[in-house]
Order: sequence, then C-alpha cells, then structure tokens
Amino acid sequence: MLHDLVRDLTLPMTKTYLFGVWILLFSSAIVRVEPAPYDVILVVLFVVGLAAPLLQFRQYHLAPTAVLVVFVLSNIVSMLFTTEFTKAIEFFTITSYLIVTWTFFVGLFGQFGKRGVEIAWSGYVGAAIVSAAIALLIAVGFFVDAQWFLWGEGRAVGLFKDPNVFGAFLVPPAVYAIMKSDYGKRAHRLLWLIMFLVLSFGVLLSMSRGAWANYIVALVTFFLISLALGRNAGVRPVLKVVLVFAAVAIYAVSQSELGALLAERVSFQPYDEERFLTQALAWQTVLSNPLGIGPGQSEILFQYATHSLYLRILSEYGWVGLFAFVSFVLMTAYRAFHGAARITLQQRDECALIVSVLCGALFNSLFIDSLHWRHLWFLLALPWCAFGRVPQRVLREGRESTLSYHPR
Repeated sequence: MLHDLVRDLTLPMTKTYLFGVWILLFSSAIVRVEPAPYDVILVVLFVVGLAAPLLQFRQYHLAPTAVLVVFVLSNIVSMLFTTEFTKAIEFFTITSYLIVTWTFFVGLFGQFGKRGVEIAWSGYVGAAIVSAAIALLIAVGFFVDAQWFLWGEGRAVGLFKDPNVFGAFLVPPAVYAIMKSDYGKRAHRLLWLIMFLVLSFGVLLSMSRGAWANYIVALVTFFLISLALGRNAGVRPVLKVVLVFAAVAIYAVSQSELGALLAERVSFQPYDEERFLTQALAWQTVLSNPLGIGPGQSEILFQYATHSLYLRILSEYGWVGLFAFVSFVLMTAYRAFHGAARITLQQRDECALIVSVLCGALFNSLFIDSLHWRHLWFLLALPWCAFGRVPQRVLREGRESTLSYHPR
C-alpha cells in the first residue's frame, strides 16, 4: 500500500520524466565531447528514476543481469594480466557505465512498457533525422564551410567522432521508418518514407563499409520476417522506396566527386591488411592468455585495435568473458524472436524491427569494436520490454501511447 501511495504521488512527474527521456535520446547524436550531454542526462534520469521510483525491474530481468555480472567479473579478473593498469581502469569504467545504461532502459521499459519504448524511439529518430539531413545538405552543397561535420576525405560524421559510428547510428531509425510507413494516414506514411530516404542517404554518405553491411542485413532481415509473417502488403512500398533511393544515389554519385570517393571506399583499403594482422595476433594471444589480457589492452599490446567486437572481448576478457557476452546476446535475441510470435500485427512488426536492427548491429560488430557504442546498449535493452503490456500507471493517466516523432 505504501508503495502504491508513493507511485501515485509521483504521477505528476511522469510527463516531465518521459520528456527527459525524449531529450536523452535526441541528444544521443551529440558525442563530439566527453562526457557527452547524453551521459549527463542519463545519470540524472537514472538517479531520479530510482528515487521516485520511476523505474521498475521485473523477474525476467534477473537472467540477463546475472550473465552481465559474470561479464563484468571477467573484466575484473582480466585486469590481473594488464600491462597498462590506468588504461584498463578507464576502459573498464566505460564498459561498466554502458551496462548501467542498459539497466536504465530495462527499468524504464519495465515501468512504462510500450509508451516508454515509443518515446525513446521518437527521440532517437529525431536525432538521426537531424544528423542525416545535415549530411545530405552538405552533399548537395548547401553549406559552404562544412568541414566540422566531415571526417578525413569527406565522409559524413555529423556530431560523432567516427563516421563508422555515425553510419551505424542511422540504420535502426531507417528500419523503424520502414515499419512506421505501413501505419497511419497516407500523409504520415509519406513522411516516414521520406525520412527513410534521408536516413538511407546518411548511411551512404558515412562511407562506412560496416554501416552499409549493417544497413543491408537489417533491411533484408526485416523484409524476410515480414514475408514470414504474411506482410506482403507492407513490403511493396518499401521495395519502391529502395528502387527510388538506388536511382537517386546512382545519379548523385555520377554527377560529383562523391562517385570517386564511393568507388575508393568499396575497394581494399591500405589499413585492411593491418586489421587482419592484428586479428591474427589477437587469436594467438588467446591461446596463451585464456583469461584475457585486460580491458583496453589491445591497442597497447597490438599497437592497433582489433576491429571486431568479439575478438576484442575474447582477447581482453578471455573465454569466460566471451561466453558471458554471447550468452547475453543469445538470450536477448531469443526474447526478440519470441516476441515476433505475438498475436497483434503491430506487435509482430515491432519485434521484427528489434530482431532486424540487432542482427544488423551484431553483424556490423564483426568488423568494428562496438562495445562502447551507446546506441548498441539501447538496442540490446529493447527486447526486455514487456511486449503488449500497458502498465497500470499509464492507464490511470488515461493515455496508452503518445509522442511520436513527426517533422514540422
């Protein structure tokens, strides 16, 4: 009874808190400085959510949490074998913080269910649209001095530090736009299709081969699941958009320096050989260091990053660390696939979305160290929402779902 009373007293805070969540995700594209605005806002929301309380953890959260605890312990054990302890502590702290962000989103979705998920997606899509729009405007020559939004030879980076992260960041909202384009009025569907095009151009302009693979895997997975669920009608407009995007992209790259840059990016890069060599060294290191060489030690021992999430975990945290992380990912994937069997059509589409973006991100992680990607841990939290459940506190406010992103 006392718990219910406390919850009733916090109802006026709910709208403000959820708006804070929207701001949190909207700021997720601004990571040029550390700590990023996202980090500051998340810590505040987490503390307030625990105190209010506005976060709720459920019994089915125990299993993934236990596996993540094992993963953290493997981090700690591996630090016994580090050569640069300060770097190990720094890397371990960042990893632990990102696990905390997963915990925050799990608690948020446990409390607000579908409403919390939609608001989080709304902010994420808003951030992605702004970032991709900036990249597109630069590509057509709208900005005279746009070097601040570019990286190296002209790859779009937005307000990220790395174009590989920028491109991967845009993929989940692009698939989300595809899903939303099948619902609502015709004008709303058209807006979502336009947003899909803008986001797709953003992925292209990042010139990231990993992001391109991420994009293709995510879209193909979403199409296949849609077909398996009998969503033939939802696939047709998507295929039209893909054809239009391909035609416009071919025209764009043939009329500018973008074509030469694109051709250069799809070819073998000079640093690819160094990547392969580093990965071979990582494999050799595992044989003599089964408990790992310690967090963040790859760049120190190999003089180069492993450029593979799984090889980094294996070489730095050992077999126990890899087993724990892969177990966590498999549990998350199973829950997402299990959700795809839900009764209502929209619930199935939402689960298909989660499965597809996770497949894309995890495939991308074969070629890049994504352990410290903020949006990856958000994606890993999505399947742990209570699918189809509307919390009682939301019903008492008289609204099940609000605040979907529409451009003005």
